[in-house]
Amino acid sequence: MWKRIAVHYPVWFETQPLAYYRRHSASHTSTLIRSGANIANALRAIEISESYLPKAFATQLSNQARKNYAFVAISTARRMLAMSDMEAAIAQIWSGLNCSDSPEVISSLISLLKSIDSEKFLVELSNYAEQKQGNETSQSALTKLYQALEEEPSDLKTTSPTIVFDGVAFQILEKAGITRVWTNLLEEWIKNGFAKYIILLDRAGTAPHLSGIRYINFPAYGYGNTEGDREMLQQICDQFGADLFISSYYTTPISTPSVFLAHDMIPEAIGWNLNLSVWRNKHHSIRHAAIHIAVSENTAQDLVKFFPHISLESVIVAKNGVDAQIFSPASSEDISSFKKKYGIIKPYFMLVGIDDNRKNRILFFKAFSQLSNREGFEIVCTGSDSLLNPELRNYTSGSVVHILELEDEELATAYSGAVALVYPSKYEGFGLPILEAMACGCPVITCPNGSIPEVAGEAAIYVNHENADELADALGEVQKPSIRKSVIAAGLKRVKQFSWSQMANTVSSALIDATLLPLKLKDNNLIIFPDWLQPEEKIGWELQAVIKAIATHSENRSITLLVTTSNISYDDAELFLSSVTMNLLMEEDLDLSQGPEISLVSELGEIQWQALLSHIQARIILSYEDKDVIAQIRAENLTSYNLEFSL
Repeated sequence: MWKRIAVHYPVWFETQPLAYYRRHSASHTSTLIRSGANIANALRAIEISESYLPKAFATQLSNQARKNYAFVAISTARRMLAMSDMEAAIAQIWSGLNCSDSPEVISSLISLLKSIDSEKFLVELSNYAEQKQGNETSQSALTKLYQALEEEPSDLKTTSPTIVFDGVAFQILEKAGITRVWTNLLEEWIKNGFAKYIILLDRAGTAPHLSGIRYINFPAYGYGNTEGDREMLQQICDQFGADLFISSYYTTPISTPSVFLAHDMIPEAIGWNLNLSVWRNKHHSIRHAAIHIAVSENTAQDLVKFFPHISLESVIVAKNGVDAQIFSPASSEDISSFKKKYGIIKPYFMLVGIDDNRKNRILFFKAFSQLSNREGFEIVCTGSDSLLNPELRNYTSGSVVHILELEDEELATAYSGAVALVYPSKYEGFGLPILEAMACGCPVITCPNGSIPEVAGEAAIYVNHENADELADALGEVQKPSIRKSVIAAGLKRVKQFSWSQMANTVSSALIDATLLPLKLKDNNLIIFPDWLQPEEKIGWELQAVIKAIATHSENRSITLLVTTSNISYDDAELFLSSVTMNLLMEEDLDLSQGPEISLVSELGEIQWQALLSHIQARIILSYEDKDVIAQIRAENLTSYNLEFSL
């Protein structure tokens, strides 16, 4: 009907629902869903409509429509499985496979199978297929499905929640501080079991392959196709039913909620050209994010400074760590072998990082040139493969400068053998080299800028980043045995406050809390567990009584009522609640638009329930409750209220 109208008249599509209807098991729609006829009818309508479309676009548009209805079928099958209606779910999947055998549809179906007992489901689907007459598309789709399942890694099983992680930093940045952070977080999540919730998008095979991580091959990123990349990311999120997205470096999907981890605000603080694509993407990621994390208090403050719509209280601080298995004092034998390998003969000062204005290397070279005993020292520079700037060479006459590219193990040995790490940076988002040097028993000379004091504390020698004379004095002081011993001891004590496991726990907790944002939790959160298998009249009366009691409470604007939806679909529960609130408006003149918040709880994993229960103040006892869910999530331990309660 609507297609016929659209052919002859202008049509307006209103995205907001104008009216609700109650869906029940005896309705005509429910009967069509249980048989899969709803999808079959849509497929027939697509075939009829194709002849009315412009020939240049008819095939393309019709194929896209078939694919869309295949997705609808898979989504409906999920809902049927949540209601324990296997027969209806099978009928939906079979009808969906009659629509499309596209790779996206097969991938979406595989995602569904990972969340259930797939072996039983596939047996039922095969039996159903033998009884029903399919078409060429469905037979092709089945073949592709089985082939894809054979190629799928055996451990690639989705666990709720599903978090898509874009490993784009490993492609763009290769070896950098940011990739070091993410590698350590992934390794910690493998150890503590959180990795089972992560799906890592491996950009062109550049991500580190770690046992225990689920990988999806993904195209390389290019700044010239940002919009297309966002669409592809959203498609992946949709296919895997992602609850959350997090990027290692400034990418975002279109609509899936995301988390932003701020490593620094260097471009904003230093005054770089923010019109470059990379920084525009960063700012888009910040604005798109539902939750913000920062690696230091200083970075959190800078984030809020440049994006004042973010409150400082909402930013979660998760400080970087140090790997004590790698970064620890090396033996004298290892240090001697390292120096021999690279031809280092004399004691040496160490510099880390690229040669740019922010790292402020020139201050060291100016100070070094002032040392009366400078010819007794060499200089080791790491983190940059370029030759020493001619301007800097003017300050090193008579001394050897080694420019080395070192892996972590050798970097730790280099720290251990150095007279000091000199790190005169003008700004840092964290300052990871400082922490690593301290862990190796290396004295640190640095500047009290940015987040550096948070990292180094009282365990470093501080100088002004503009004062070469002051740094020259520090280079002399650190040669004194008593000063060295004191600074080294303070550094080794300081690093014990930082660990990757602690950061991993903080970030993972933030990610889980982010998956609960749709519940709109407030200061006071109450929960009820309706038994939806009871007659509608009983459930409706009790829900109306609970909502009325909360809505008339003096603190109603600070309350969220959580309603579980076991053994009922989310859509049906939403429609049912809409009718209850409408009855309250009509019968009691009770407008709920100002509070309380009412949120449906659906398909949470165990780790999400654990996080959610910590935010719930009490459970309201109902006459007809879902005892199984209450026992499963151990909600018996919550404070319990009857309908008359006070917060």
